[in-house]
Amino acid sequence: MVVRKLFLWAALLVWMSLHIAEPALADGYNGSYIGPRFQYGKTQGILGSDQVDLGSQFGLSARMATILQILDVDCGVHIHRSSVDDIELDEYRFQLGLRFHPLLLTHFENDRLGYTIASLHLFLGMGIAWFVPNTYEETLDFSFVTGVGLEFPLSNPEHPYGLWLSLGWGLVVGDVALGGRELDVTHHVGLIALEFRVHHL
Repeated sequence: MVVRKLFLWAALLVWMSLHIAEPALADGYNGSYIGPRFQYGKTQGILGSDQVDLGSQFGLSARMATILQILDVDCGVHIHRSSVDDIELDEYRFQLGLRFHPLLLTHFENDRLGYTIASLHLFLGMGIAWFVPNTYEETLDFSFVTGVGLEFPLSNPEHPYGLWLSLGWGLVVGDVALGGRELDVTHHVGLIALEFRVHHL
């Protein structure tokens, strides 16, 4: 229910951006930017993993992309709160990732629809996860992340700076050792994020 409400609000923001914000300028947005990203998500363990309870994820990262988003880098911290096998577990993940944009040439359309299509991406990342359970010792481990996403300009991308809304899905793969047992904490997450970007690097 919470995820559904978040996506409904996101759809409303996108609709407002298309009808209220100024049209894109003729010279075009070149896809390059730098800025912070704030994200929130709801998580659920995948079938067969030990983590089956619904959880929440919060993230803060810095993002930078070159012209046409040929290189799109994300570095940040993510906090995941859930439970595994009836054990409350907080995960603090320090993560580095890359986004790959297969439709990046639609930047040359020089309009909002083209910029939005160009933002479609595949995400690949890895990180160091610090697990803090409520009954066992803390532990460190590696985690791997993949996902897909799409982004929408909430303001005119031709301006020197602006807001973007991001919607996505991710899969976080990892294990944690608790009480002498190796537990699978692989989970998927539905994400919504807000980004403030300084354009045209």
